[in-house]
Amino acid sequence: MDILEDQRGPLCNMTLSPITWTNSSQPPASMKSTNLAIAVLLFATFLVGVVGNGLYLWVLGLKMRRTVTTLWFLHLVFCSLLFTLMLPFFTVHVLLGFHWVFGTAMCKVLSACTHLGMFSSVFLLALISLDRYTLTCRPVWSRQHRTMSWVRKLVMGVWLASFTLSAPYLFFQETWEVEGDRVICTIYYILSRDQDRAEVQAWRVHTYVVLCVVRFLLGFLLPFCIIAVCYGRMGLEMKEKGLARSSNTSRGPRPRAAAHPSTSGMRATSCSTSRTPPQEHPWPPDQALVKGI
Repeated sequence: MDILEDQRGPLCNMTLSPITWTNSSQPPASMKSTNLAIAVLLFATFLVGVVGNGLYLWVLGLKMRRTVTTLWFLHLVFCSLLFTLMLPFFTVHVLLGFHWVFGTAMCKVLSACTHLGMFSSVFLLALISLDRYTLTCRPVWSRQHRTMSWVRKLVMGVWLASFTLSAPYLFFQETWEVEGDRVICTIYYILSRDQDRAEVQAWRVHTYVVLCVVRFLLGFLLPFCIIAVCYGRMGLEMKEKGLARSSNTSRGPRPRAAAHPSTSGMRATSCSTSRTPPQEHPWPPDQALVKGI
């Protein structure tokens, strides 16, 4: 089987595109079985994800008291549910041999929603790590600033930043016809389909590099560093506190100094003397003398 290159030019090979065959318009049986297995896995993930995330949303949103922690995880579960709801479209896409049948609008919307869920989930995980760090290592500051109004503002900022970073994919995601009357949904990185001009090709490469760098830095490296540093500092803090507590416990109570025998005897005598009142004779002095005579 001879594999044909994508007919949109050499720079288009920057994105993955489906494989086409010259001998037949249909993929081989091995590829069909592979696509079927992938589709079954995606559909099973969709069922489990919808049920699990739906239960989490129901419990966090309706059954539990609204706190800072529940607000964090409520939005995190919503990100997961957003991605799960898109799996049926990808399942059909795989079953049809990577032939896109949902149109250009759905191609753009699904790509933007995928990146929206990706950015928002990693940003929320980074904020949750910072929240855990402040609770563990900066409890006084956390008690003063960790409020529901402040967390709501942070969550709103996460969604706005994620939507801003996902908006370019609404413009650059396109549908293209390839050999065999198949349609693919891919990123083209330019707003015009006139790809023959040199300035258009240069703009395409520049856009590709910028989007990839932004997605790597903000979608992976920065959240990863925040999560790693926060949990690393928490681990060191807990280790130091645990070692200090264990050392204090192993020392035990301090022994009292042994008192000198003469000193203890004098203390006992003085205590008994001070505590025993002076004894009086039961008779007056003159009667005592008479009794004695």
